[in-house]
Amino acid sequence: MKSLTTICVAILFIILSHTEGNCQIETFPKNYVYGTISFVGLGAGASLNYERTINHNLERPILQQINARAAIGTYAVWDSSGKIAMLGATGLTGKSNHRLETMMGIAASKNDALELNTTDINLAVSVGYRIQKQQGRFLFRTGVGWPEGIYLGFGFTF
Repeated sequence: MKSLTTICVAILFIILSHTEGNCQIETFPKNYVYGTISFVGLGAGASLNYERTINHNLERPILQQINARAAIGTYAVWDSSGKIAMLGATGLTGKSNHRLETMMGIAASKNDALELNTTDINLAVSVGYRIQKQQGRFLFRTGVGWPEGIYLGFGFTF
């Protein structure tokens, strides 16, 4: 799990090193840090997330912003628990404070209750609603996805 987290962080830094100058609006926040709690079936999870704006263009008709996302967290299901790491891209649509967010990426999870020392890699997808003022510092998000389930998140931008 540590090596997978290291790989995810390395990929994120490579992406971030090539993002300078891609935003049209310099006053728009480029960094997002938020916590998320989620519920799916008999399970619950919590994660800490970081997003970095890769591209921002309000002139596009559909996808105005693309962010790189990295997350690390924990989950518990009825009689087991584990750790999870996600890496993906978040797309934001909408020119006002109320936005549609979509995310696609990969999720690596390790179940601590199993005797096997394996890590599962799965597709991670979500669709949700995000409130975020263009020059504001507050971030609220809610939606549904896999592996998060129904999620609710709060955070800040800078």
